Amino acid sequence: MTGYATAVADLSQGSLQVELRSVNSRFLDLQFRIPEELRALEPVLRELVQARVSRGKVDCRVQWASQHSGERRVALDATEIGRAHV
Repeated sequence: MTGYATAVADLSQGSLQVELRSVNSRFLDLQFRIPEELRALEPVLRELVQARVSRGKVDCRVQWASQHSGERRVALDATEIGRAHV
């Protein structure tokens, strides 16, 4: 099993990109690379991936591009992220 997926969501505050890469592995091994301002979303993302993937080494990279240059404050609704199709 190997796989790759990417998704981009254009939100009012900026653009959110999620990239998943997986390779075969006997157990589920999740690794996340998330900007500090989005670190609170990691548990939600972890639950979403675990609900759909039962095994493999999965790398999840999240990138955030703010619409407002220099602004570091981000307030995303985790329930909206949870409803997105991964």
